[in-house]
Amino acid sequence: MHGSTAKPESGAACRWLLEAVPAPLLYLDAGGVLRAANRPAHALVPTLAAWLDRPLADALAGGETLAQHLREARGSSQALPLRLRWQAPEAGADLLAALSAAEVPGGGGFLLLLKPHADLARRFVSLREKMDQLDAEIERRRRAEEALREREAWLRVVLASIADAVVTADTGGRVTWMNPAAEALTGWTLAEASGQPIQRVMDLVDENTGAAAPNPLLVAIGERRPTGMLGDTALQRRDGTTIAVEDTASPIFDEQARLVGGVIVFHDVTEKRRLAREMAERATHDALTGLYNRFELDSRLARALEDARRSGDVHALLYLDLDHFKLVNDTAGHAAGDLLLQQLVGLLESAVRSSDTIARLGGDEFGILLPGCGQEAALRVAQEILGRLAAFRFEHEGRRFRIGASIGIALVDGRWSDCGEVLQAADTACYAAKEAGGQQVRLWQEAGEAADARGRMVWAQRLTDALEEDRFELHLQRIERLRESPGPAHAEALLRMRDEAGRLVMPGDFLPAAERFRIAPAIDRHVLERVVAALRADPRAQVEVAVNLSGQSIGSRAFRDVALALLREAGSAIAGRLCVEVTETAVITHLMEAGRFAAQLRDLGVAVALDDFGAGSSSFGYLRQLPIDYLKIDGQFVEGLPSDRLGATAVGCFVEAARVVGARSIAERVETGEVLDALRLLGVDFVQGYHLHRPEPWEGVWARLPRLPAARGIA
Repeated sequence: MHGSTAKPESGAACRWLLEAVPAPLLYLDAGGVLRAANRPAHALVPTLAAWLDRPLADALAGGETLAQHLREARGSSQALPLRLRWQAPEAGADLLAALSAAEVPGGGGFLLLLKPHADLARRFVSLREKMDQLDAEIERRRRAEEALREREAWLRVVLASIADAVVTADTGGRVTWMNPAAEALTGWTLAEASGQPIQRVMDLVDENTGAAAPNPLLVAIGERRPTGMLGDTALQRRDGTTIAVEDTASPIFDEQARLVGGVIVFHDVTEKRRLAREMAERATHDALTGLYNRFELDSRLARALEDARRSGDVHALLYLDLDHFKLVNDTAGHAAGDLLLQQLVGLLESAVRSSDTIARLGGDEFGILLPGCGQEAALRVAQEILGRLAAFRFEHEGRRFRIGASIGIALVDGRWSDCGEVLQAADTACYAAKEAGGQQVRLWQEAGEAADARGRMVWAQRLTDALEEDRFELHLQRIERLRESPGPAHAEALLRMRDEAGRLVMPGDFLPAAERFRIAPAIDRHVLERVVAALRADPRAQVEVAVNLSGQSIGSRAFRDVALALLREAGSAIAGRLCVEVTETAVITHLMEAGRFAAQLRDLGVAVALDDFGAGSSSFGYLRQLPIDYLKIDGQFVEGLPSDRLGATAVGCFVEAARVVGARSIAERVETGEVLDALRLLGVDFVQGYHLHRPEPWEGVWARLPRLPAARGIA
């Protein structure tokens, strides 16, 4: 029976009933076995007799479809249309049939009414196919809607979790949704904000003026393009507080490219803008006094000179050098000297106009630019400053100090070729005032050049004599690693001078004079020769010695040629233990020469360090053009750690910049253990400062250096 569940007598009963029906009709038992077929059915399908008492699905192509329809027919009161495709070609053409469940004597089963007419068959087939297609489309849409709901739920979870605030609005600019971050920043809940105009929920103003600012979401919807806020936009929160924000806004389109609304994503940048302002302030201002720095004065002086050439107006530049400042540093300490400079800020500002520019040039020297001031007005301002300084007394720990000043004046007019000449003229006049005893003013004049030349010769002679009499000495300061790693010891060579009486003169006292009188290259050559000789004399010393070169030396082709020749002659064994340091100031002035010279030094095996990094306004720009091995972070960013958050941020940026260019970082001016611990956390490679090692004469430090084991041929 091929798995049939019908009783034998049921087939006979069905055959008797089927013969009474004129239409071609088949009877299948509950298991799908063909039990009976009438004469019209046999006439329509000649091979039908061969399949009696066998599963009809075996005769069909795609018999599994019949099995599926049998299952459907059991639960349906309707006849189900289906197509019969025969496996054997001789069975006949494909037929359309109507399948229905039936109860017959002796048991249940199925009746299959065959449709012989072709056009009717086609209509039935077409109907069934369309029903199948409709079912498939319904299922596809159900799955698509389910996937869409899942994606929407996932998207809402993501948007609710991110730190950025997200707000959506309809085409009329009314809020439709916002995430928790947007609720926190605006002060509105989603329930309160829904349906409200976006400009009410996001009340944007100009950070500087307080005036209303355009809402980018309305702009994006109106112009149908992405946009963003202006650079100084702030958000007035619902509670009245204001925060700085940045954003992007975009229109939203549906699948038919129809505009349906917009979305804005924004975040709080209050701290970021504060740090940016502080960094900009440091780029143009002196960290100690808060006055403008040398770079900003140069910029403003250049604009004043251009104005003088264009309009014929006359301006004035004052160069001020404090008298007796060194006495305060030597007797009360550098901290007292810093306090004195800070107190003098108010005194200087009270003597000039708000439109005038006061800048600290370095140490105890100041520059004051007086726009629109001629000779007489400039002299009055200078005398006013001297009078106030004469009445001023600096008090520290029970001691009182009298402070004076020497002031030089140069008029800024069309005769100068660049601002460097103006500054040099004012400096020369100031030097003449100091040589004359101090606490007085000197106006630069052409006729005064001869007297100034005599003054220069005094200092020039002293420095020349020190070179000829070998009164320059080298001290060493160790540079320590922050992490254990193999490699040589590191130290920086520091220059000192003995005066005619045998007293030790610090570099801060004679190096400015050496720069002023252009003797710095000769001194740098002397130092480089001394260090090379020491390295040659002790080949087993495991050390890398850093040597500082001045901007004048970097800019001098003659010096560069001599230095490269000396190092080539010394060989790679010595050059490989040498590091040349160039300051950011030298790079600014001689960028092309510094880059070329650094590349030549590195080709010889000499390491190159960029010193005082971060002191300038374009520090990162130099790294693109200057090949270096070490980046020395300027001490102003180090000494305030760990409490100085901006300093820590800057140091972290500098360390990362060093790694990007393949260099190692060195932090200067490490004076306490707390600073050392902070630098270690920030990832600095090397440290240098009084907390670790105070500079000592060369011989004492050199004797304690690690050395390679003695080998044949090495003494």
